[in-house]
Amino acid sequence: MQIHIDMPINALVKCLDGKCGQSLELVVNPEDQQVTHLVVKDGTRKHSERIIPIGMISGTSEDTIHLCCNK
Repeated sequence: MQIHIDMPINALVKCLDGKCGQSLELVVNPEDQQVTHLVVKDGTRKHSERIIPIGMISGTSEDTIHLCCNK
């Protein structure tokens, strides 16, 4: 089953316990062209990107991505 969600880039990313960064880019599986992960910049340190499985996204809005996990 395919689910369609709008995935804003350069959006605020929030975990259950607060702000956790900014969305940078999406990771796509080259074989089936499906989005598999979201890259989030932490912002607290240089080169502090994290790769988040797409299944951790609980919702999106125009400028925010909500994750179903803690920081």
